[in-house]
Amino acid sequence: MFLEKMKILQLIPAMGWSAMISNAEFTDYTLMPLIAWALIKDRDDQDGIVGIYVGDARYEELGSAEDHDYFITYVAPGQAPIKGEELAAELEFTRCANMLRDGAVRTTE
Repeated sequence: MFLEKMKILQLIPAMGWSAMISNAEFTDYTLMPLIAWALIKDRDDQDGIVGIYVGDARYEELGSAEDHDYFITYVAPGQAPIKGEELAAELEFTRCANMLRDGAVRTTE
């Protein structure tokens, strides 16, 4: 759970904000409503701000949008989600970042 990786210092409502989350095939996305913005301190003692969503229908699990495996970006209230070539580029970037994170691709130095 994300709370094990960070300490929440403050919460503020995130009314109307969403996280854009890719599907597993990186061909489409869904918008996941945020419930709050959290000012956090991570394990490395770094401050940050993350969007918080409810991970299940019973409101028992919270998650950090940026920790979601298929997180693309945040969408502001009234903002049109990205489409077309920009969406395709973001989906490809997310797919490649996940491959690097999972060790499916090696980098050279």
